[in-house]
Parts: sequence; C-alpha cells; structure tokens
Amino acid sequence: MISDNLLALAPDWQQTAEQLLLKENYAQAAILYEQAITEQPSVKSYYWHLGLMLLLQEQEAEAQTTWLLAMAEGESEEIELWDSRTVTSAGSGG
Repeated sequence: MISDNLLALAPDWQQTAEQLLLKENYAQAAILYEQAITEQPSVKSYYWHLGLMLLLQEQEAEAQTTWLLAMAEGESEEIELWDSRTVTSAGSGG
C-alpha cells in the first residue's frame, strides 16, 4: 500500500516508484508522482514520469495533458530533452 504522505517515504519514494514501474504497477507509481507534483510542482521531471505512467495505462490523452502542463512552463532546452525522452520511450515500447 502506498502511503498517503509522500514525505513519509522520502527519500526512497523514487526508488519505490521505479520498483512499481518494473512490476508494471503503473497506477501506484502514478500516485507517487502525483504526490510529488503536489509537494514540488516546479520539478518538471515528475510530470514526465507521471505522463509515462499514464501512457503505460493506455491513458494517452491524460499523459499528453500532463506533459503539456510541464512543457508550457519549461525552458527550450528542457522541452527538447523531454521530447527526445518521449520519442525514445515510445520507440522502445515503454
């Protein structure tokens, strides 16, 4: 069970999210990234990871919205990096 409080898992929550991803438990991993975004909305990589978790759950529209929210506030170098990561992940099948 995932804790209701992200800070209760800190600093290990990212490792937990990674383990959930490897176990294909995308919904629980998404919850961690949602909590992380609530706690630290300026960390754009959380949006990228959340979008990936949504995409892996076949929630493509939600994933794209999540990425666009982050990109709307990102710098051009960040956007290029995210775009290349997204293309790489999509091309590798996840």
